[in-house]
Amino acid sequence: MKRGLAALAAFGMLVAANGASATGLLDATFDNTVTISTADGTVLRSFFFNEDGTVSARVGDETIEGDWTLEGNTLCLTAPDVHDCNEIGEFAIGETVEFTDPNGTALFINVTPGRQL
Repeated sequence: MKRGLAALAAFGMLVAANGASATGLLDATFDNTVTISTADGTVLRSFFFNEDGTVSARVGDETIEGDWTLEGNTLCLTAPDVHDCNEIGEFAIGETVEFTDPNGTALFINVTPGRQL
C-alpha cells in the first residue's frame, strides 16, 4: 500500500520539472489518462484526475483514491498517509515529457486521450 500511495504523490514531483504555467495542465488531464512509464514503455502508474477534485492512481492491480487541489501553480495531492504539494507545469494531450527520478532512473509522463486502464 505504501508503494501505491507514494505513486500518487509522485505525479506532482514529476510534473514539477516541466516548469511552465499551470493553466491548462489539469484541463488536459480531465477525462484523460496521465501515465508514468519507463524508457522501455512499461507503465508504472496511471492517474485519473476529475474536475470535482478527486484523483485515482493505478499501480499494477492497486487503485488509490485521493483528492487534488490547485492554488496558483501548486498542485497538492492527498490520499491516506500522503499529502504532497509541488509546483507544476503545463503540457498538452499527447505530449511526452522525460524526467529523472531521485534514483537517477529516466521516467516519462504522458497525457493520453480518454480513460485507459
